This record gives sequence, structure tokens and C-alpha cells, in this order.
Amino acid sequence: MLEDIQSRLSAAGLPIHTAKSIYKWTSVQHLGYEISEDSIKAEPTKAEFLAKVRAPKDCKEIANFLGSIVFYSKFVPNFADHAQPLR
Repeated sequence: MLEDIQSRLSAAGLPIHTAKSIYKWTSVQHLGYEISEDSIKAEPTKAEFLAKVRAPKDCKEIANFLGSIVFYSKFVPNFADHAQPLR
């Protein structure tokens, strides 16, 4: 099937460089998420960064911190309850 697609693209003047192609990925990191066949998770490097960020010192830093972590709130059970003291 892949050979058929490659031959059709080549016939249309759109060659694929097989040396640069990667097939059968089990997961991909895109827009801050790690997407796999069976799940969507927070990208590990972003989650580690947020876990190590220093504690906010004033209201503006708290607002910035909440803005940063709300992107990943769907991965944190009861996020609203945990974030309530900061609001």
C-alpha cells in the first residue's frame, strides 16, 4: 500500500524521500501533547518543567502560573479543587 502511494505521488511530481520518512510511529509529540494509539497525555518535558517551576511570589505570578497549568488541567483529577486556593 505504501509503495502504491509513493508511486502515485511520484507520478504527480511529488516524490517522497524514503530516507527522511518514518513509518509506524507508536506515538508522536504535538502541541504539548503526547498522542499514541490508545491515549493522549501531557508531553513529559512540559509536565516536568511545570513541576519544577518556582513558587509564585505575587498575584501576577500566580495568574501567570494558573494560565500555564490550565492547559494541562484535563490531566489532573479535581483540578478546580486543587487550584481554588490560588484563585
